[in-house]
Amino acid sequence: MSQQDTFNKLKQIPIDEMIEKFSQVKRLQPVYQIGNLNVDTRDYYSDMRFHLERITVLEEHGWDYKDFLLALEKRAILTIIKDFNDSMEFPQDLLDRAKRFFPNAKFTKANIELE
Repeated sequence: MSQQDTFNKLKQIPIDEMIEKFSQVKRLQPVYQIGNLNVDTRDYYSDMRFHLERITVLEEHGWDYKDFLLALEKRAILTIIKDFNDSMEFPQDLLDRAKRFFPNAKFTKANIELE
């Protein structure tokens, strides 16, 4: 890893803070009224300006575009797995019934673990 990459890693703010900073980057209104003139911003600005502004915000906080997307995907996977693990509930009446027939049975909660 180069010295610049190491510096950027150290400079990175947490992903949640980065998402908050993204929410502050706003698109231009599609139409402005200046006096009697209606200005359609799509005639003068493209969506590329909006995306460039977001990339600039990423770089100012030590994030590379690709690294940020990978961090978002990792965050999404962890959230999905957490939601799955939290929702795994076996009906208690079925467990009680099984314990009557198999008194030595041990039930452990099933979940997904990441290493």
